[in-house]
Amino acid sequence: MDGIGDHQRFLGAFRGAFEERLAAEPEVLARYSGSDWTRVMLGGRDDYPGILPTAALAYSGGAEVCSNHPQWYTLDLLLVAPPFKNKTEYWQTRSLVAIEHENGDDVETEMWKLAHWRAPLSVCVFYDFSEKRLDDKVYNGDPTLPGVERRHWLTRKLDLLSDIVRRVDAETPERHLLIIGNRMEDGSIRWRSSTWNGDGFGEPVEIT
Repeated sequence: MDGIGDHQRFLGAFRGAFEERLAAEPEVLARYSGSDWTRVMLGGRDDYPGILPTAALAYSGGAEVCSNHPQWYTLDLLLVAPPFKNKTEYWQTRSLVAIEHENGDDVETEMWKLAHWRAPLSVCVFYDFSEKRLDDKVYNGDPTLPGVERRHWLTRKLDLLSDIVRRVDAETPERHLLIIGNRMEDGSIRWRSSTWNGDGFGEPVEIT
C-alpha cells in the first residue's frame, strides 16, 4: 500500500466495475434516484454483484486473495468526545474508548474488532471458568480451542488474542486492556486484568 498509488489503483478498479455493471444492465442508471441505488453499489444477499464489492476485489487481486463482508460487525460500546447531542454532530466526535464484552467463548471476534477500531484505549471483557471448574477436564465447547483442559483455557486464549494484535495492530498493542472475570466458590466474582507485555498479553493480575 502506497497512498496515492493505492488511490489510483482503486479508482481504476471502481471505474471498471461501474462500466461492467452498465454494460450488463444498461437500464441501471434509471435506479440512481431511488433507494435501490444502494443495492446497485453494495450488492444484495443474492448473486447480484455490487459495484463497490466488485471494485474492492479487483483492487485487491480477486477472490483468491481476500473476500468482501458488507456491514461486518459493530462495537458494544464507544466513548466519544465531545458529548454527542444529536445526529448532526456525531461526525464532530473522536473515539476515546472502544469496549467489547463477550459472555461466551468467541473472544477472538471481539479482539479482532478492537484491534481494527481506532481508539486510544481498547477494552475487552470476558470470562474464565468458575473456580470450581478450573480442573483438568477437557473442554470441547470452544471451536477455536477444541480439547483444551479447562484450567489451561485462559492461557491458550491469551495466546490467540496476542496473535490477533500482533497481526492487526502491531504498531499500538499497548492500547489494549483485557479484563477477565470468573465466579469464585463463595459466589463472588474475581476480576483480573492483562496488559501488553513485550510480545503478548501478560499474566493476568488481580484488580485492586
